[in-house]
Amino acid sequence: FASRPNAAELREVAYPIINQDAVVSRVFISQYPAAFRAGEHSAGALDNAVAGRFGLAASSYLPLVSRGRSIGVLCIDSADGGLLLPGKVTSRLADFIQQVTERLDEARSYHQQVQLARRLEESKKREAAGQMVRSAVRLVEKVALASVLTPVVSGDGSVALEVLASYAEEPALQMQYDRLGAILLEPGASLISRYVDEEAVISDDRLLKPLFINDLSRHDLQKRELTDEMSLRSLYVVPRFEPRSRRVICLLNYFCQEEYRFSEFEMGLLQSHAEMVASVVSGVG
Repeated sequence: FASRPNAAELREVAYPIINQDAVVSRVFISQYPAAFRAGEHSAGALDNAVAGRFGLAASSYLPLVSRGRSIGVLCIDSADGGLLLPGKVTSRLADFIQQVTERLDEARSYHQQVQLARRLEESKKREAAGQMVRSAVRLVEKVALASVLTPVVSGDGSVALEVLASYAEEPALQMQYDRLGAILLEPGASLISRYVDEEAVISDDRLLKPLFINDLSRHDLQKRELTDEMSLRSLYVVPRFEPRSRRVICLLNYFCQEEYRFSEFEMGLLQSHAEMVASVVSGVG
């Protein structure tokens, strides 16, 4: 937990546990309180980098210990170099910490279980979606690469479409596609942003049904590499979305390396395939 200015950014800072170069890490290992002043000889490179980034001049660190085990460090930071905690305040805080660490330990354990469950769920989704896109490429001969895009909220609150899974018979083509990263949804940022707004809600009725793009090279793309380096030409996009809100569950992209119009039969196969992928993404648990 972090409070006051830069709280969201502070939450992204991570300290390695086994590292004598960071005061926070030393407090966690030793279970003894410590102090830090920016620029001091005892301060490590990581401490000074964090201090410089957030304008910190001094910090007091108190260990959080439950049943003899370190569970964390309380960091009290100040922009004023003279504001290190006096002994009486440190002692009172240590008494308070002793009263609450058992509850904090329970919260830490619960949080880790939730995080692990989420990672397992995400892993299941990726594995299942990966199997599905592999089957699509093998199912329809002209499909060179297939991918599943799902909405993801970033730290600043913006939404992008991230590649959940992709597959191409050529490993180099798949690696190149995966390196391109997320599709931005700001107006004019990408081809998909013409049809989907910044909240990942379908804004153009044309994407309420599958969308066929005959030649990608004729469009303004966020990822020019798709056509310039990967030679992808035709794209068949099958949307899956919440009927009421029109928010995207996932977009299935089926790419061809030549201008190719899918037959009715092939489009039916890919639409059925997309339905199965959507059920995997929204209900794999």
